[in-house]
Amino acid sequence: MAASQTINIALLDTDTPVPSVLSTRGYYSTIFRTLLESALTRISKTSLINGPVPKLNWSVYNVVEGDYPSDLSTLDAVVLSGSAASVYDSDPWISVLHTWLHTAHALHPGLKFFGSCFGHQILCSALSPPSASSAAHQVVTRNPAGWELGVLPVALSPAFLAAFPVDVAALPSAPPRRGDASAAMRLQMVHADHVVVPQMAAAGWCGLGATPRCGVQGVYGARLLTLQGHFEFDRFVNGETIKVFGAGWGEEALREALEKVDADDDAAWAAEVVVAFLVGLGERERGLGVGRVVGEAVLLSPCLPADKMISLVAFDLDGTLAESKQPLKDSMGEALADLLAVAHVAVISGGDWAQFQKQVASRLPARADLSKLWLMPTTGTKLYTHRSAEWKPVYAELFSEEQRKNIVRAFEASLDATGFKPEQTWGERIEDRGSQITFSALGQEAPVAAKEVWDPDFAKRKVIQADLRTRLPDLSINMGGATSIDITQKGVDKGYGLKKLRDASGIPLEQMMFIGDAIFPGGNDYPAKELGLKTVRVKNPDGTLAAIAGIVACLSE
Repeated sequence: MAASQTINIALLDTDTPVPSVLSTRGYYSTIFRTLLESALTRISKTSLINGPVPKLNWSVYNVVEGDYPSDLSTLDAVVLSGSAASVYDSDPWISVLHTWLHTAHALHPGLKFFGSCFGHQILCSALSPPSASSAAHQVVTRNPAGWELGVLPVALSPAFLAAFPVDVAALPSAPPRRGDASAAMRLQMVHADHVVVPQMAAAGWCGLGATPRCGVQGVYGARLLTLQGHFEFDRFVNGETIKVFGAGWGEEALREALEKVDADDDAAWAAEVVVAFLVGLGERERGLGVGRVVGEAVLLSPCLPADKMISLVAFDLDGTLAESKQPLKDSMGEALADLLAVAHVAVISGGDWAQFQKQVASRLPARADLSKLWLMPTTGTKLYTHRSAEWKPVYAELFSEEQRKNIVRAFEASLDATGFKPEQTWGERIEDRGSQITFSALGQEAPVAAKEVWDPDFAKRKVIQADLRTRLPDLSINMGGATSIDITQKGVDKGYGLKKLRDASGIPLEQMMFIGDAIFPGGNDYPAKELGLKTVRVKNPDGTLAAIAGIVACLSE
């Protein structure tokens, strides 16, 4: 008899249960483990698994406290719990988790993800493909229809039933067929947020089901399964949770909510669907995935092919590695040193070499392997490498004197035409960097706090950018940082710089990843995505730290 395979699953706790639940049932990760182990036992007694029954090996992490898996190459799946938090909240741990999920998904094409409630919402947000409106679009919002509470039937979609590799009606706890109701799954609910339909087709997903108030009750793809409802909640867990959540709802509203909780549900069936997904039941028959076989299942390969493995990670600077114009924090310097131990690193931004020295080169610890660091000022029109114990230029592409004069005149005319002249500025607003001329709306020495509030949604600079393009049609004009607009030779953007980096380093674009805060149409990081690189969009340097930690975990041997 063949030995059984082990499926390694990381359980991420994103909240702590209310006290009465914690004292009797434990953490959400404990509840998940108990229910999923029981579901696998039930499935193992059917003909759905022919051969050795896979073993589920669990590791638990409290991501609210910053605890994450250190080696993703050993994992087959990640399971996320629900949370009282909202995906759009400003808590730093949420931004870090969002970035970590995006990075882990990008670097490990065999890693599967399941999430419940908040886990469902943050997975949809982190993994949905960017759109033309992604700079402002929120995948998760407050549901204008209000709360969903208690046991509700989720009408499973025909697309999900057709795509899922196992007939869910054949699972041992599936309810008897009930005519039209046979494709409904009853789950405990307690949520006020919902997922605004992401670009499912572009992501390779389909909707799992819907209720009248919530059109996306889950999504399914080869690597992703989510549920808005809670199979891990029963009458007691949801009732105790609602008593805490609804403390201010009023006696009648709370009574009605608790009555809705006191009903039969299909939690056991839902747990079996999740286990079938995690162990890959039916995937071989559908031709899904490659990799090691578990009975009748096929687990996807957990690593990229060797020729696609990331060899170089490129970063934007301001807003990504550091606050605008500020030196790297010690924690970022240490993180980059960790990354340099497993990969080449490049930094490409609009600042000139002096700014790179101040912000990056002088802020790295002595242990950093500088021979693998590529610094690319002025959007990659200059390149510096560390040779013979010093930084030396590899190339520099400069504007002519006549071009410089024309650009400065165009800036002045555009500011007059658009009317975006702030009352207070700090230092020079137009900086000549040789191969790039940069407009800083509030001046080169403006405080970070003032920069952050001047144009957070890029709306002002988009107007200036559009006007400048009519005045300088032969040049490239892009937004960057918190208040900047960069002008370079036509075709010179970060995509151009990354191709120059490919030529100088010999590292193919397929082995590069780019991390930045402006990866959206019109943003100066977007050319990296257009070039076909794997990209991770972050909100701030804290998100970048999470991304680096995930990459180091992925690439470490």
